[in-house]
Amino acid sequence: MKLQILSYNPCNDPLPMPGAEIEQRLTISENGRVWFRVRNVRQHVEGKGCAFRRQAHIGRWKAEHILNCFSGYLVEEFSETGEHVGDWHAVMNDDQGHRVHARGLLHGGITYQGADLSRLIRRLIPIGDLWVFDANVSGDYDGMQQISRFARGWIQRYERCDESICDGSTAFGSDCLACGFRMDEGKEFLRRYPGIAESERDLEACFHQISDVDVLGSGIYSCWEHIRSIRPEDLLIPENREWFLLALRRLEQLAAK
Repeated sequence: MKLQILSYNPCNDPLPMPGAEIEQRLTISENGRVWFRVRNVRQHVEGKGCAFRRQAHIGRWKAEHILNCFSGYLVEEFSETGEHVGDWHAVMNDDQGHRVHARGLLHGGITYQGADLSRLIRRLIPIGDLWVFDANVSGDYDGMQQISRFARGWIQRYERCDESICDGSTAFGSDCLACGFRMDEGKEFLRRYPGIAESERDLEACFHQISDVDVLGSGIYSCWEHIRSIRPEDLLIPENREWFLLALRRLEQLAAK
């Protein structure tokens, strides 16, 4: 699978200079490779050359998450719009060789299950000033603030042993989805941080070694879903309560950075 997003932002008020950035092309492959290219006005008009080019590797796990989220958006939430000044055009190839085109305004608001996909892609791809679906490139401060609010809110509920945690509600899972976290049954979390599963280890020290917001968020979401699906009342037993408090506190620390 592969996703290519062409973001076109003419900024024609005032008329852009020939060297002004006007076009970004971002390509994400299922194997985790990322290609990024920028063109200025002159290059865009001539259809050749580039002002800036970069490649990155984000790993298969994060690339698959982006592709799955955008695929889900196309299936569940996308509605066609006409071509406008300032838009994005995406082409997605699936593993069967099918190609899907989508287009929209470069005004943001592209979400899947509550998660803003521009914020998610900027967080997962280490390239600055990505437009993606939104020409506002102020950074993912809003997204990180959302994660920080999520962590603080649930820390408070776990600290006071809020009984609503065990009532079968899916609010926690909905909040995880809105933050852009992936539920993968904890596979990537345990692969990256195997010491967390060893009961004799110092859990607090293990959590302090975690540095990836998305892998930690996925681990938290997966652990919650696993317990909730078997015995929701176990979400507040002492060992599980301690685990979630340590995990959420570390998540808040990482988001604050």
